[in-house]
Amino acid sequence: QNLRVNNVIDGEDNTLEKRLPRIKQIIDKYDADINCFQECSLEWKPYTDEIFSPSEYTCVFMKTNVGHCNPIYVKNSRFNVIDSGSFELSSADTDTTYNENRVASWIIVEDKLSSKSLMTVNGHLPLTSGVQIEACNRIISEVKSKSVDGYLICGDFNFTSKSNTVAYDIMTSNGTKDMEAAADVEGTLGVSGGTFHNYGKLDTPNRIDFFFGSDSLTSNMHTVVIDTFDGLYPSDHYGIVNYVSIR
Repeated sequence: QNLRVNNVIDGEDNTLEKRLPRIKQIIDKYDADINCFQECSLEWKPYTDEIFSPSEYTCVFMKTNVGHCNPIYVKNSRFNVIDSGSFELSSADTDTTYNENRVASWIIVEDKLSSKSLMTVNGHLPLTSGVQIEACNRIISEVKSKSVDGYLICGDFNFTSKSNTVAYDIMTSNGTKDMEAAADVEGTLGVSGGTFHNYGKLDTPNRIDFFFGSDSLTSNMHTVVIDTFDGLYPSDHYGIVNYVSIR
Protein backbone atom coordinates (compact mmCIF):
# COMPACT_ATOMS: atom_id res chain seq x y z
CA GLN A 1 0.00 0.00 0.00
CA ASN A 2 1.39 3.38 -1.03
CA LEU A 3 0.45 5.61 1.91
CA ARG A 4 0.92 8.91 0.03
CA VAL A 5 2.92 11.57 1.84
CA ASN A 6 1.00 14.36 3.54
CA ASN A 7 0.55 17.08 0.93
CA VAL A 8 -1.65 20.21 1.09
CA ILE A 9 -2.45 19.95 -2.62
CA ASP A 10 -4.51 16.82 -1.89
CA GLY A 11 -7.22 18.83 -0.12
CA GLU A 12 -8.65 18.98 3.38
CA ASP A 13 -10.31 15.55 3.18
CA ASN A 14 -7.03 13.86 2.31
CA THR A 15 -4.67 15.00 5.04
CA LEU A 16 -2.70 12.32 6.84
CA GLU A 17 -4.83 12.79 9.98
CA LYS A 18 -8.06 12.30 7.99
CA ARG A 19 -6.74 9.28 6.07
CA LEU A 20 -5.11 7.47 8.99
CA PRO A 21 -8.38 5.92 10.31
CA ARG A 22 -9.21 4.73 6.78
CA ILE A 23 -5.82 3.04 6.41
CA LYS A 24 -6.23 1.51 9.88
CA GLN A 25 -9.62 0.02 8.94
CA ILE A 26 -8.12 -1.68 5.89
CA ILE A 27 -5.22 -3.05 7.93
CA ASP A 28 -7.66 -4.44 10.51
CA LYS A 29 -9.98 -5.86 7.85
CA TYR A 30 -7.36 -7.98 6.09
CA ASP A 31 -5.06 -8.72 9.07
CA ALA A 32 -2.17 -9.73 6.81
CA ASP A 33 0.83 -11.65 8.15
CA ILE A 34 3.19 -9.40 6.17
CA ASN A 35 2.41 -5.73 5.54
CA CYS A 36 4.35 -3.55 3.10
CA PHE A 37 4.04 0.21 2.61
CA GLN A 38 5.57 2.79 0.29
CA GLU A 39 5.90 6.54 0.72
CA CYS A 40 6.02 6.09 4.48
CA SER A 41 7.28 9.54 5.47
CA LEU A 42 8.68 10.82 8.76
CA GLU A 43 5.10 11.84 9.56
CA TRP A 44 3.65 8.42 8.76
CA LYS A 45 6.23 6.17 10.43
CA PRO A 46 5.25 6.80 14.09
CA TYR A 47 1.66 5.84 13.25
CA THR A 48 2.54 2.63 11.44
CA ASP A 49 4.92 1.71 14.27
CA GLU A 50 2.06 2.19 16.73
CA ILE A 51 -0.31 0.03 14.68
CA PHE A 52 2.30 -2.72 14.29
CA SER A 53 3.77 -2.79 17.79
CA PRO A 54 7.36 -4.06 18.15
CA SER A 55 6.20 -6.75 20.56
CA GLU A 56 4.03 -8.29 17.83
CA TYR A 57 5.81 -7.36 14.60
CA THR A 58 9.35 -7.16 13.25
CA CYS A 59 9.98 -4.12 11.05
CA VAL A 60 12.70 -3.54 8.47
CA PHE A 61 13.14 -0.24 6.61
CA MET A 62 15.66 2.20 5.15
CA LYS A 63 15.12 5.95 4.80
CA THR A 64 15.77 7.80 1.55
CA ASN A 65 17.61 11.12 1.50
CA VAL A 66 14.25 12.91 2.00
CA GLY A 67 13.15 10.67 4.88
CA HIS A 68 10.75 8.31 3.08
CA CYS A 69 10.89 4.55 3.59
CA ASN A 70 9.20 1.34 2.46
CA PRO A 71 8.74 -0.59 5.71
CA ILE A 72 7.91 -4.27 5.94
CA TYR A 73 6.07 -5.42 9.07
CA VAL A 74 6.14 -9.16 9.74
CA LYS A 75 3.92 -10.91 12.30
CA ASN A 76 6.13 -12.56 14.94
CA SER A 77 3.48 -15.13 15.86
CA ARG A 78 3.62 -16.55 12.32
CA PHE A 79 7.29 -16.23 11.34
CA ASN A 80 10.84 -16.59 12.58
CA VAL A 81 13.05 -13.88 11.11
CA ILE A 82 16.18 -15.28 9.44
CA ASP A 83 17.75 -12.19 7.87
CA SER A 84 16.87 -8.70 6.64
CA GLY A 85 18.35 -5.65 4.99
CA SER A 86 17.89 -2.81 2.50
CA PHE A 87 19.55 -1.58 -0.67
CA GLU A 88 19.48 1.43 -2.98
CA LEU A 89 17.55 1.15 -6.23
CA SER A 90 18.67 4.47 -7.71
CA SER A 91 20.60 7.58 -6.70
CA ALA A 92 19.11 11.03 -6.12
CA ASP A 93 20.88 12.50 -9.14
CA THR A 94 18.84 10.23 -11.44
CA ASP A 95 15.56 11.68 -10.09
CA THR A 96 15.07 15.05 -11.78
CA THR A 97 11.52 15.40 -10.38
CA TYR A 98 11.97 14.79 -6.64
CA ASN A 99 15.76 14.58 -6.23
CA GLU A 100 15.23 11.45 -4.12
CA ASN A 101 17.20 8.25 -4.05
CA ARG A 102 14.94 5.21 -4.24
CA VAL A 103 15.36 2.22 -1.93
CA ALA A 104 14.01 -1.25 -1.23
CA SER A 105 13.93 -3.29 1.96
CA TRP A 106 13.84 -7.07 2.31
CA ILE A 107 13.28 -9.72 4.93
CA ILE A 108 13.68 -13.50 4.95
CA VAL A 109 11.42 -15.43 7.28
CA GLU A 110 10.72 -19.03 8.18
CA ASP A 111 7.04 -19.96 8.31
CA LYS A 112 6.37 -21.54 11.68
CA LEU A 113 3.64 -23.71 10.15
CA SER A 114 5.46 -25.12 7.14
CA SER A 115 9.14 -24.44 8.01
CA LYS A 116 9.50 -23.01 4.48
CA SER A 117 11.53 -19.84 3.90
CA LEU A 118 10.14 -16.74 2.17
CA MET A 119 11.93 -13.58 1.08
CA THR A 120 9.83 -10.42 0.76
CA VAL A 121 11.12 -7.32 -1.03
CA ASN A 122 9.33 -3.98 -0.89
CA GLY A 123 10.38 -1.01 -3.00
CA HIS A 124 9.38 2.28 -4.60
CA LEU A 125 10.90 2.75 -8.02
CA PRO A 126 11.95 5.99 -9.76
CA LEU A 127 10.08 7.65 -12.63
CA THR A 128 12.60 7.35 -15.49
CA SER A 129 12.30 4.27 -17.70
CA GLY A 130 16.00 3.52 -17.98
CA VAL A 131 16.54 3.83 -14.25
CA GLN A 132 13.48 1.63 -13.64
CA ILE A 133 15.09 -1.09 -15.75
CA GLU A 134 18.29 -0.85 -13.71
CA ALA A 135 16.26 -1.00 -10.48
CA CYS A 136 14.37 -4.12 -11.64
CA ASN A 137 17.64 -5.83 -12.53
CA ARG A 138 18.94 -4.97 -9.07
CA ILE A 139 15.86 -6.43 -7.37
CA ILE A 140 16.00 -9.68 -9.36
CA SER A 141 19.72 -9.98 -8.70
CA GLU A 142 19.06 -9.56 -4.97
CA VAL A 143 16.36 -12.25 -4.74
CA LYS A 144 18.33 -14.69 -6.89
CA SER A 145 21.33 -14.30 -4.57
CA LYS A 146 19.40 -15.68 -1.58
CA SER A 147 18.78 -19.33 -0.79
CA VAL A 148 15.04 -19.39 -0.05
CA ASP A 149 12.05 -21.57 -0.87
CA GLY A 150 10.19 -18.64 -2.41
CA TYR A 151 10.26 -14.88 -2.88
CA LEU A 152 7.66 -12.14 -3.15
CA ILE A 153 8.38 -8.69 -4.58
CA CYS A 154 5.93 -5.84 -4.08
CA GLY A 155 5.81 -2.08 -4.33
CA ASP A 156 5.05 1.00 -6.35
CA PHE A 157 6.93 0.40 -9.60
CA ASN A 158 5.83 3.64 -11.33
CA PHE A 159 5.36 1.83 -14.63
CA THR A 160 2.62 -0.23 -16.22
CA SER A 161 3.14 -3.43 -18.17
CA LYS A 162 2.86 -1.34 -21.34
CA SER A 163 4.65 1.89 -20.38
CA ASN A 164 7.93 0.05 -19.69
CA THR A 165 7.76 -3.35 -21.32
CA VAL A 166 11.46 -4.07 -20.72
CA ALA A 167 11.17 -3.52 -16.95
CA TYR A 168 7.93 -5.54 -16.77
CA ASP A 169 9.52 -8.39 -18.74
CA ILE A 170 12.43 -8.46 -16.27
CA MET A 171 9.95 -8.87 -13.43
CA THR A 172 7.99 -11.63 -15.20
CA SER A 173 10.68 -13.93 -16.59
CA ASN A 174 13.35 -16.38 -15.44
CA GLY A 175 11.20 -17.95 -12.75
CA THR A 176 9.32 -14.81 -11.67
CA LYS A 177 5.66 -14.09 -12.40
CA ASP A 178 2.95 -11.46 -12.02
CA MET A 179 0.90 -12.64 -9.04
CA GLU A 180 -2.33 -11.07 -10.31
CA ALA A 181 -2.16 -13.03 -13.56
CA ALA A 182 -1.10 -16.13 -11.62
CA ALA A 183 -4.11 -15.90 -9.30
CA ASP A 184 -6.43 -16.05 -12.29
CA VAL A 185 -4.99 -19.49 -13.09
CA GLU A 186 -3.87 -20.88 -9.73
CA GLY A 187 -6.34 -19.45 -7.25
CA THR A 188 -8.93 -16.70 -6.95
CA LEU A 189 -8.68 -13.34 -8.70
CA GLY A 190 -10.72 -10.67 -6.97
CA VAL A 191 -10.72 -7.06 -8.16
CA SER A 192 -8.09 -6.63 -10.86
CA GLY A 193 -6.62 -3.73 -12.76
CA GLY A 194 -5.43 -0.23 -11.94
CA THR A 195 -4.09 0.96 -8.61
CA PHE A 196 -3.10 4.63 -8.96
CA HIS A 197 -6.32 6.65 -9.13
CA ASN A 198 -5.27 10.08 -7.77
CA TYR A 199 -8.10 10.16 -5.22
CA GLY A 200 -10.65 9.01 -7.78
CA LYS A 201 -9.76 11.63 -10.37
CA LEU A 202 -8.65 9.08 -12.98
CA ASP A 203 -11.45 7.39 -14.91
CA THR A 204 -9.12 4.46 -15.55
CA PRO A 205 -6.56 3.95 -12.77
CA ASN A 206 -3.02 3.02 -13.79
CA ARG A 207 -1.72 -0.36 -12.72
CA ILE A 208 1.69 0.63 -11.34
CA ASP A 209 1.61 -1.29 -8.05
CA PHE A 210 2.44 -4.99 -8.29
CA PHE A 211 3.09 -8.25 -6.54
CA PHE A 212 5.62 -10.41 -8.37
CA GLY A 213 6.66 -13.81 -7.07
CA SER A 214 8.79 -16.86 -7.71
CA ASP A 215 7.33 -19.76 -9.62
CA SER A 216 7.61 -21.78 -6.40
CA LEU A 217 4.74 -19.73 -4.96
CA THR A 218 1.05 -20.34 -5.56
CA SER A 219 -0.98 -17.15 -5.83
CA ASN A 220 -4.03 -18.32 -3.90
CA MET A 221 -5.84 -14.97 -3.92
CA HIS A 222 -5.06 -11.54 -5.34
CA THR A 223 -7.26 -8.48 -5.14
CA VAL A 224 -6.98 -4.74 -5.49
CA VAL A 225 -8.43 -3.10 -2.35
CA ILE A 226 -10.92 -0.51 -3.60
CA ASP A 227 -12.51 0.25 -0.21
CA THR A 228 -13.71 3.82 0.31
CA PHE A 229 -15.19 5.46 3.39
CA ASP A 230 -18.18 7.72 2.79
CA GLY A 231 -16.77 8.30 -0.66
CA LEU A 232 -13.30 9.16 0.64
CA TYR A 233 -10.08 7.29 -0.13
CA PRO A 234 -7.34 5.96 2.17
CA SER A 235 -4.68 7.03 -0.35
CA ASP A 236 -4.18 8.09 -3.96
CA HIS A 237 -3.29 4.45 -4.64
CA TYR A 238 -5.42 1.38 -4.01
CA GLY A 239 -3.71 -1.27 -1.93
CA ILE A 240 -3.28 -4.91 -2.91
CA VAL A 241 -3.80 -8.11 -0.92
CA ASN A 242 -2.07 -11.28 -2.11
CA TYR A 243 -2.38 -14.61 -0.29
CA VAL A 244 0.35 -17.06 -1.23
CA SER A 245 1.65 -20.50 -0.31
CA ILE A 246 4.99 -22.11 -1.02
CA ARG A 247 4.83 -25.32 -3.06
